[in-house]
Amino acid sequence: MDLIDDQCQPSSTLKKAQEDSEATKLIIALKALGNLGHVAQKVDESSESGRTALRIEDKIAKCMAENKTPDNVTVAAIHAFRRFVPNQKISEHLLAVLADETESSEGDFLLRFSVFFFLYSYPLDSLFD
Repeated sequence: MDLIDDQCQPSSTLKKAQEDSEATKLIIALKALGNLGHVAQKVDESSESGRTALRIEDKIAKCMAENKTPDNVTVAAIHAFRRFVPNQKISEHLLAVLADETESSEGDFLLRFSVFFFLYSYPLDSLFD
């Protein structure tokens, strides 16, 4: 699951065309992780022994939290959670996006809407247990 490194950069294993930008590679990686969903979570959980790298949920969350990350990458990171099994960590990461008041751009509306849509799609009791 090394499509994204711990700094929200595309991994060297992502060998798409060289003319693709880093943002495009990140979006591709995030969409792939989103499509894998709970399978990516299970693989990540099973490979925890001796781990020094961030967990997959934390890597995706880093893409949401980085100020320098373009809005389209941040939205792709939010959408990457769509097939994950909701848990406390994911809900905390998403609620942090809602609580962040530092940004006030047109992209901010899209980010908040994406988080609201995600939270609306899952029963609240499963997110806040």
